[in-house]
Amino acid sequence: MDTAKKFEQLEEMITSLLARLDDMKAENTDLKKTVRERDDRIEELQARLDTLNHDKEQINDKVSTLLSAIEDWEKGGRGEEPQSAAPAEDGDSGDSVTTGDDPADEAAEKNVSTGGDLFSMGG
Repeated sequence: MDTAKKFEQLEEMITSLLARLDDMKAENTDLKKTVRERDDRIEELQARLDTLNHDKEQINDKVSTLLSAIEDWEKGGRGEEPQSAAPAEDGDSGDSVTTGDDPADEAAEKNVSTGGDLFSMGG
């Protein structure tokens, strides 16, 4: 093989390698862009997840508070009124007189003492 032929083959190989290098650089640029976009999406989803977890914690706390209030109500506890209880609208202080013999009277008295907000059965 003569020297001219060897230089021609070398030139073809170098040209081919440079073309592959350009292709790889373009692919690398595209991959970096994709990674940046996915990183941005991950941050967005993480922020959303954090918000949803915070909301879930608040809901769990509220449900626990409500369940405790229901349990206290079922036990006949007359502790402090729940914070969300509204005062009686008709001026009644909630101090009704019952004999204690009728469960319906007792339930009505408890409903008045909680401002009637806990459960509204209609009517």
